[in-house]
Amino acid sequence: MDQEIKNAEGRRRGAGVRPVPAAGVGMPQAAVICVVLVLAAVMRLYGLPAAEVFRLLAGAAGIGVVVVFTLTAGGRGVVAAAARAVLQSGR
Repeated sequence: MDQEIKNAEGRRRGAGVRPVPAAGVGMPQAAVICVVLVLAAVMRLYGLPAAEVFRLLAGAAGIGVVVVFTLTAGGRGVVAAAARAVLQSGR
């Protein structure tokens, strides 16, 4: 009986599963952040209103998020479910 309780507790805590260490900001993320900041500054210098610049960058970020979700493992199901929800909400 005691062994069964210990086995059940071990399964609940995820025995044998190693935690994945948190990753910091890598070179690709830093490059994207720099490019976005430079792009925003250049567009503002060319006279685009700040609201337009932010709208454009937000749209690009949204596209980037969808691409990342689609390319990662299990992400296609998330994107498909979101697309179904959007399409069904218009009914």
